[in-house]
Amino acid sequence: MIRFTFLLFILIPFFTNAQETEEVTGYTCVMMGPNYREAYYVLKSNKITKHGQYTKTYPGLQEETCYYKNDIKDSLWTLTDLSDDHIIAIGNYTNGIKAGTWTCYKAKDTIERQFDYSSNQLVSYLKDTSSKALVISGNDTIVTQADRPPFWLLGKETIINIIGHSIHYPDNARENNQQGKVMVAFTVYSDGHTSPPWIKKGVAKSLDEEALRVANLIPTDFAPAIVNGKPVISIYIQPISFKME
Repeated sequence: MIRFTFLLFILIPFFTNAQETEEVTGYTCVMMGPNYREAYYVLKSNKITKHGQYTKTYPGLQEETCYYKNDIKDSLWTLTDLSDDHIIAIGNYTNGIKAGTWTCYKAKDTIERQFDYSSNQLVSYLKDTSSKALVISGNDTIVTQADRPPFWLLGKETIINIIGHSIHYPDNARENNQQGKVMVAFTVYSDGHTSPPWIKKGVAKSLDEEALRVANLIPTDFAPAIVNGKPVISIYIQPISFKME
């Protein structure tokens, strides 16, 4: 009887949770990037509140899976490259805030970054071939030798995927055959926080504006540049390419 009662207490929350939610699926057509499919659960009492497992799939590209608790990301979050089924990034949210160690992969089985958000410490990273950084010193900006250049904590592959899924080629730029590489810059401060993005080198007004729009969608989690063992203020440049096909 004791064993039966124990099992009953385990199963009751499961059935209660199942009764409180219902599944929602469907494709979303967007103008600012490729279409995607969403599958998630919402509360029956409030059908705009996500609660439970969530999956967002860009067909043939990548898939994001996580859990929501009262419309806030909670528990494990995973981003997977569907072309070869390797994990791009994985980590945990606690009440919508990144917690614990997050791991980003450059390729299958190759770790690019590990960062502990609970202690705000870089655990490991794959060293960049570049040892230079664009450092702000007083009123000057100089290229100098660095122990470590600034970099995205989310990893290059994650950033490339975010840009690829978000970018939209402006119609007037297509009509005028405008293309090129917009250089978007961030000032990365010594504590890792950043300035809003700005154009270091533009191509055309509509392309510059689109590049800025996309840059503002990227989570600005940065590791600052290190020079002579100390974090410094630097400039990070992210190219965003527009090419006619």
